[in-house]
Amino acid sequence: MSAEPIALIGDYSAVLLDEEEFVPLFRQYRPRVFANTLKVFPGQLMSESEKKAVQDLSRRLGTLYRLNLGIYHDGQFIGWSFGVQADGDRFSMINTGILPDHQGKGVYTALLPRILEILQAQGFQVVFSRHVVTNNRVLVPKLKAGFVITHLELSDTFGLLVHLSYFFNPRRRKLLDFRAGQLAPDDELKGFLEL
Repeated sequence: MSAEPIALIGDYSAVLLDEEEFVPLFRQYRPRVFANTLKVFPGQLMSESEKKAVQDLSRRLGTLYRLNLGIYHDGQFIGWSFGVQADGDRFSMINTGILPDHQGKGVYTALLPRILEILQAQGFQVVFSRHVVTNNRVLVPKLKAGFVITHLELSDTFGLLVHLSYFFNPRRRKLLDFRAGQLAPDDELKGFLEL
């Protein structure tokens, strides 16, 4: 652990990790956290030429911002959270996993605001994530933290997913409520919408 720990709750903390530190831990512990899930990855279905084409396309993306966090309890690695810049102003939270003995203790709820602070400081406007629609252990804390449902997706890899988005700009969040039909346009929105 090279970075300064970020306090979460009790004896739990998070640490920013580089790729060399993060990837081995993720590979080692992912099977324990997601032991009871159906795993189908697109790479399993691709030919070697398709895999090479995807790798070539990925290299063209350049250097996107990436956030790798290790989660620790009393200095012992117990989980992770990682994501990557999706485009000019959006960040995709890709995966968070906490070892079973540490689940249900408020660690994820304590981690979310820390992640949002880091991403807002980087200048992102929207943070989004995709979750299996029955994953209430993640959906409820995210909705309570201010994420909103922005769409549904049927994925060949994961099944039915719900997309959650967090808007740092309150006017964009207000615009979303208007677009969804939950909010009548006030004077501020009318100015943006030129009504």
